[in-house]
Amino acid sequence: MTNMPDEPTAKSRFLRMSAVRIFGMVLVILGMQIWLKDAFGYQDEMTGKLVAVLGVACMFLVPAMLRRHWRQRDGR
Repeated sequence: MTNMPDEPTAKSRFLRMSAVRIFGMVLVILGMQIWLKDAFGYQDEMTGKLVAVLGVACMFLVPAMLRRHWRQRDGR
């Protein structure tokens, strides 16, 4: 049987991963607003695209890196 973390640790990790994904979605929406609609009085195509790509990376890459880190730390 695998070495599973206790329930509070698992809940904490789940909440952290969910928060990172939500933050990534917010960044994507913010980047699209900057890119397309002159949000916040600032319209720059390159900056908007950069923020949106950073948000996509935050949604997909950061949770995978967190899982890898936690697996290594737990000894699995």
